[in-house]
Amino acid sequence: MFDTTEKKFCETCGEPQFVEFEGKVFRANCRCLTEKYEKEEQERQKQLKLKLFKQLQVNASMGEEYLKARFETAIVNEHNKGVYEKAKNYCKNYIQVYKENHGLYIYGDNSSGKTHLSACIANDLMEKDIQVIFTSLGSIIRETFRNDLIYERLARVPFLFLDDLGKEFIGRENDAQKAKYAETVLKNVLDARVNNNKPLIITSNYSMEKLATELKLDRAILERLNVAISREWELTGTNFRDLKLEQKIKKADRLGI
Repeated sequence: MFDTTEKKFCETCGEPQFVEFEGKVFRANCRCLTEKYEKEEQERQKQLKLKLFKQLQVNASMGEEYLKARFETAIVNEHNKGVYEKAKNYCKNYIQVYKENHGLYIYGDNSSGKTHLSACIANDLMEKDIQVIFTSLGSIIRETFRNDLIYERLARVPFLFLDDLGKEFIGRENDAQKAKYAETVLKNVLDARVNNNKPLIITSNYSMEKLATELKLDRAILERLNVAISREWELTGTNFRDLKLEQKIKKADRLGI
């Protein structure tokens, strides 16, 4: 039985703190308590979601530089606005994108913002509790020497990001065997994604056409890419490395160093 000296009505909202039912008295949640519990639950859910997001980032193996990449804070200008809008739509419609297996191929010159854009996509997906892997062909090649089950992991993850594709084949005439092995690994990755109907997002300095004409990738790889990729986007116009250097110099100036 409750202490009869307790107040029957909340001093703040005026609602009853006790109710009587079938001759028994029960404590009731007034509006104040209800709002308090709701806020506590919202905060708990928020912290759980943040914890999950951070764990997803760890599992994604994304570089430290891109953990904070977001559409909201990206530098968007006349050159990349169209591509960023398409990328946002890609994330907005991620359920259909996943079901229909829409892959992306994003290319452009050095420092055009390819990796940052793909990181924005990856982080947006992870904030929706979607698992991703953010890696490169070079990293996968190194992993194959330690763990031949790598392809199973790449086949299962909902979204796979393959960053900076192409540099593994530069100067292939000087080491044909190494380039051939890189092609084998790439073909296995493409097979893993296509055969399991899972989206693949690639960034590169080379257009898909130049993968054939300049890097001379095997025709089977190019055919597999054509199956995996729904859209090819080019980023042009801005050198973000120069922009970052300029910003870094200004920060150093403020510190007097």
